[in-house]
Amino acid sequence: MMIPPERGRVEEIASHQTSQGPADYPSGAMITTTGAHGDMRPLSDLPKSPDGPLSYMDRTGDANIADSADEVRLRVRERRTAGQVIW
Repeated sequence: MMIPPERGRVEEIASHQTSQGPADYPSGAMITTTGAHGDMRPLSDLPKSPDGPLSYMDRTGDANIADSADEVRLRVRERRTAGQVIW
């Protein structure tokens, strides 16, 4: 198929849907620690209680707070159970 000269390669690829590029691997929920840049909990979710209710971020799946190696392992297992690909 002839592509008019005013159209560029991007338009050609897009119109034929033949683009081959990297796959998109969304990261899912981040695992972060208390006070780190991923800890965006509102003050109403503090203080965190080990046996208390889940925070809003935990309930929505946006982020998981893990403050020890055991908690990180637990959060990774939870993410795998939820179907997230772990690299």
